[in-house]
Amino acid sequence: MRFFIRLTQNACRLYRNKIICTDSIYAVLFEKYQQKALCTDTIYCVLLGKYQQKAICTDSIHAVLFEKYRQKTLCTGSIYAVPFEKYRQKTLCTDSIHAVPFEKYRQKAVCADSIKIATYQKKGIITLKKFFILTIVLMIALWTTLWVSLSNYEDSFPNTAISQYVNNLVPDVDNFQIVKTDKENRFEIYHENTCILIVEAQKRKEEWNITLAENKIPPITITVPTASKVEIEGKLLGKESLVSTQYPASYSLLADPEYAPKQETYQINNYLFLPEISVTTPENSPCEIATEGKNVIANLPLSSEEQLTLQEELTETAKLYARYITNDAKFSELSEHLYKNSSYYKEIRNFFNDWYAHDSYDFRNITNSNLRKTAENAFEGEISFDYIQKKGRKEIVFPSHYHIPFIKIDGKWLALTIEIM
Repeated sequence: MRFFIRLTQNACRLYRNKIICTDSIYAVLFEKYQQKALCTDTIYCVLLGKYQQKAICTDSIHAVLFEKYRQKTLCTGSIYAVPFEKYRQKTLCTDSIHAVPFEKYRQKAVCADSIKIATYQKKGIITLKKFFILTIVLMIALWTTLWVSLSNYEDSFPNTAISQYVNNLVPDVDNFQIVKTDKENRFEIYHENTCILIVEAQKRKEEWNITLAENKIPPITITVPTASKVEIEGKLLGKESLVSTQYPASYSLLADPEYAPKQETYQINNYLFLPEISVTTPENSPCEIATEGKNVIANLPLSSEEQLTLQEELTETAKLYARYITNDAKFSELSEHLYKNSSYYKEIRNFFNDWYAHDSYDFRNITNSNLRKTAENAFEGEISFDYIQKKGRKEIVFPSHYHIPFIKIDGKWLALTIEIM
């Protein structure tokens, strides 16, 4: 057994040594091959370097030849460029020679065309003018015919004539309606559903004659102090509009006419509304104007001091009258403020009132209103207050409202009457 093992080991050792020897042989051969290959590459590199040098030399030769050829070509081009430039200049000269007669021909043609165009435009303008004139003539003829037809149609009705008549008669009317009545040729004029005029229309010689049958417009009355100047819409009102000169109604109780203030009343017609009215005194001081519907009342102007004096007189007289009625003042106190020569004075003097007893009295909420100076010696006004009677803790309130006219006699203001409002 051991013999076989040793034999095997010896065989393996011999085989391994053989392999190693073989590898060494191959390594030597491979080294020789590499050296041979390197030598071959070196030979090829030397040959390649010579070839590159030869190629570069060949390229330089060709470049020198090409540069010579290019210079020769440029020279040839310059030689040919000189006669070509001469030929081009000759051609341009020839074109210029031909262009002169062509330009003259073109200008002649343009001139001929301009003449034709101007002639055509002139004919067109003349035709347009004729058409425009003909159109105007036709329009005038048409409008004339239409106007005549409308005039003839309107002439068959009196409405146009009535409208002109109303506008002339009533200056402030702006909108009205014409309504035919059952009576022949009679028409009613309405403003805001109210009949203001009745007119009659008669046709005479192809024209309508309008006459006023009835005027239903209320007149405007203007009452002013005597000798005052009245203007309507800036125009002075003449004495033909003066209807009366009288005493104010409040002064009808005066027994002495020389103390009575006079007033003048003017009347203007055919105004639906109040126009602009101004009244001045003979000294050209503007009067104060109050209106009640279509009644205008002008009063003399009051200064602040004068107004305060008249208010005090009005208040004192009214308070004395209230106290006299309730037996809180004697008639002798009140009589100092009354005009004595009148029927009212006699009536108030004999007044007797069995008023129930009370402890005290008071005045509250005193208000003066409608203070008017009707003349230099006359004024009137209204006063209202609450007259309070007290008895213990009980209070009785009597609302009072009076209108009192005054007259100035011997420098003292006296009440003509005391009207309970």
